[in-house]
Amino acid sequence: MTTVVYDAENCIIDMHGHAGAGEYGHDIVCAGLSALWYALKTTASAQRESLLPIILEAPGDVRMTFRPTADGRIIMDTIANGLEALSIEYPEHVNFQKIGG
Repeated sequence: MTTVVYDAENCIIDMHGHAGAGEYGHDIVCAGLSALWYALKTTASAQRESLLPIILEAPGDVRMTFRPTADGRIIMDTIANGLEALSIEYPEHVNFQKIGG
């Protein structure tokens, strides 16, 4: 199971664990989580000067935080909405928790 913790007030997303919804390379839930992560990472990197992102990545464990500006919150909320949707669709594979905001 992947656990996602979204701290809306401080613009932080943590994801831990593996979805386990299929074989390696064929896990649709993992693919969805990864696509959202890469969208967040690419967007934050493109706006590095204004968001000042901090990105930590290790196998099965990622975390991103950036300056809680209005634009930063919109970006985080958009990605968090997708992560939450995956948790609703695949509750046995994704646990989504929202803190603050």
